[in-house]
Amino acid sequence: MGELILCRMPIAGSPYYIEEKGINIYSLEELSYYIANSTYLLTPAFMNRQLISWIGRELKEVKLEKELEELLDESTPLHIFCGHILESNGLLTPYEIRETVKKISELENKSEAECRKIRADSMRKNGHLTDSIYEYENLLDRKIELRIPIGLEGDIWHNLGSAYMGLFFFREAENCFRNAYEKNHRQQSLRALLMAFLVSKNEEGFQKEVDHFLVSPALVDEIRKTIKDEENREDLLASKDEILKEFEEDEKGRVQASDKTTKRLNDWKAEYIRQCRI
Repeated sequence: MGELILCRMPIAGSPYYIEEKGINIYSLEELSYYIANSTYLLTPAFMNRQLISWIGRELKEVKLEKELEELLDESTPLHIFCGHILESNGLLTPYEIRETVKKISELENKSEAECRKIRADSMRKNGHLTDSIYEYENLLDRKIELRIPIGLEGDIWHNLGSAYMGLFFFREAENCFRNAYEKNHRQQSLRALLMAFLVSKNEEGFQKEVDHFLVSPALVDEIRKTIKDEENREDLLASKDEILKEFEEDEKGRVQASDKTTKRLNDWKAEYIRQCRI
């Protein structure tokens, strides 16, 4: 479902095209919405005379146009330039403007690869796992072009593995975590790799990785205990036993689940479908 943006300021007859998103902008409110929700895509190239001219010509915001021209001539940082646009209309609250400007400032000195990783991480954390997978894989495909350092490449592989785990694609996740550990040498990636094998009940694969990476017995025991403790969580066991009991056949060979269990299963199904949605 899309979002409705209430525009109180002038609407442009000719839109401003934003190539990074492939969208047309018709108002300052829409421009502010784009800035606030696409901080990871903003670069110094966003500050350009075509945008400033469009604001003055199409939106009749001559005063704002002049102010932005002065900021551009003074080589003002991107976050200040964007903050000036955000403050020119009432779409965002003062708090939202401060937070947006802060995010832009933090991203200003990051590379394109780092910004796109942040974008994919945000998708993954918000449950849009399939979208994040495409973004991570696109980054890895362009690693030479984007000059991605090997450590960052490893972190991308790790988060790609986390996305696959969320979709129960254990084999793909195992491959990602292995690539991650070989590049970033983070124990977190090694632990994730071994846990992926245990979660998928692949004891042979688990032992092979333990031997290959010379994993200490202490870490092996710790990982096994972590997985066992998680599997034995009372709430998970109760849910499992309750559902299995309801799906046992009665004396007439019928299976009837309660409304509560049916709802729980449908909720899980809907959540999984939502995570897979492109």
